Amino acid sequence: MAEYYVVINGNTTSYDEDRVAAINAANQAGSAATLYIDVFESAEYVAAAFETFNCTYNAVINLYEGTVGIVTGGSYAANITLTGNTEVNILGGRVETRVVGGGWAAGGDVTGNVTVNIGDEAFVDNRVYGGYAGNVTGNVAINISGNAYIRSEVFGCNAGTVTGNTAITMTGGSCANWLIGGGNKGTVTGDTTVTVSGGYFYDVFGGAVNAAGVTKGDITVTISGGVSNGVVMGAGYGGVVEGDVTVNFNGGTLTHSSAFHLNGWVVGGGYKATAKTLGNVTVNFNDGFIEGSIQGGGYVGAVEGDVNISLNGGFVGATVDDITYGNILAAGVITTIGGEVIIDVWGGTMIGSIYGAGEGGNTIEGNINIGVHGGVIEGSVYGGALGYSNQATTIKGDVVISLS
Repeated sequence: MAEYYVVINGNTTSYDEDRVAAINAANQAGSAATLYIDVFESAEYVAAAFETFNCTYNAVINLYEGTVGIVTGGSYAANITLTGNTEVNILGGRVETRVVGGGWAAGGDVTGNVTVNIGDEAFVDNRVYGGYAGNVTGNVAINISGNAYIRSEVFGCNAGTVTGNTAITMTGGSCANWLIGGGNKGTVTGDTTVTVSGGYFYDVFGGAVNAAGVTKGDITVTISGGVSNGVVMGAGYGGVVEGDVTVNFNGGTLTHSSAFHLNGWVVGGGYKATAKTLGNVTVNFNDGFIEGSIQGGGYVGAVEGDVNISLNGGFVGATVDDITYGNILAAGVITTIGGEVIIDVWGGTMIGSIYGAGEGGNTIEGNINIGVHGGVIEGSVYGGALGYSNQATTIKGDVVISLS
């Protein structure tokens, strides 16, 4: 495979003759070529695709030093496409505005897989996106590691469409805001995964933030390490999930803070009323420590399928600001579960109680089955709801509690 190199070692926003020659040569070689752009000095923006014609080659951007406004693995200009895989590596220096794996502007589509790696001593002063205004036809992967610091959110995509899967993986570093596997306002047609095994993170949302965002495939959120004082939520903050949602909490620590009432919680469904889940929701709490509670369905977002919650190990709950958490609830408030509720306790310790119908004001269309097979429950087991602002709870199926 042919390789072509561009080195940015001066403060410039335009392409000099050497860069034009390298891009032209790579473009003529097509899919067999890889264009490498190595950045050692400051620039207003760095883009993998040229600004005046559609490009066909693979691209790798490496930021080692300097301060850059925008780094984009596609085109900075509108309606300029890149056909080929593209990779953005932020390994040092500082990015002030955006890191984008795909195209920055509308019509700046990428046909190929998109990879964004934020690692080593990288500093990102704002948001990270797999795709932005341009569409991506391919898979999107965002990896955070080392001592990297991200001040704002990380999104699978923004307003464009990803025709493929999205994956966010964090093994180290620090993200001071949300990790969002889906889009901001965009659509992900495939599956979405968010996997955290180390580092510091704030909130995790598997689905989209805004009501316009849609995740058409399944979502899997797996936490096996790291520290957070936010919420882990399998579905979206505001967007629809058309597939199933699974949350696996295998380790790590979630602490509660008063900044958001669900901080320190593990939640399967979505937050807002628009954050519906059309499939089933499963929450597996296997190990680790959280100061909040476990909630299977959405806080307000409805679940059309079943809700399954399993406590297998770890420790759930703490008393923070004179409020004791540590409950297992089928859902939040004034929402609906269209299928059955299944809650099983096999191990671990929870200092609160189990509420088979959630916090309150909910409608459960199916049966509620609660099984206690082991572990420690310091509170009680209720087939109904905790109670919320005098709102009536409706359970249309049967309620069965089994102790074994």
